[in-house]
Amino acid sequence: MKTALPRVAAGLLAAAIPLAFAHTAPAPTYVQEPIASSSVNDAAGPVSAIVQQLNADASMKGSKITVQPDGETVIMTGVAPTYMQVVAASKIAASHAGEGKVVNAITTEEIILAAPPPAVSDTAAVAEEPAATEAQQAAPTAPPAT
Repeated sequence: MKTALPRVAAGLLAAAIPLAFAHTAPAPTYVQEPIASSSVNDAAGPVSAIVQQLNADASMKGSKITVQPDGETVIMTGVAPTYMQVVAASKIAASHAGEGKVVNAITTEEIILAAPPPAVSDTAAVAEEPAATEAQQAAPTAPPAT
């Protein structure tokens, strides 16, 4: 029995050594990536203001948008998770573009399965019955044959 005890103690000690040095790695921390970026350095212009507002808007999370000027036009390209984010980006750009145009070429990851039917005016939706002519209204009806 004396010979088995040192072997058991050595086995337990050998199994416990890796556990003593084992530790869990801390979870990685990621740097918050910007939502929007500019293709040019436009510190005081509308492109910079659009980029700053897009990056500050929490509802734009997950989007990747590039804003670039082209004369008086602002062009936005990239991808957004939802169609509502594409619309929001357009509104932000339009509010800062001034008199310039905004071209929105942002695609969406969202698949739209159904679209509302096109609007139809009331006059086109109602089919008109042909009106009877004066001759038809004035003509007497023939009595039934006997």
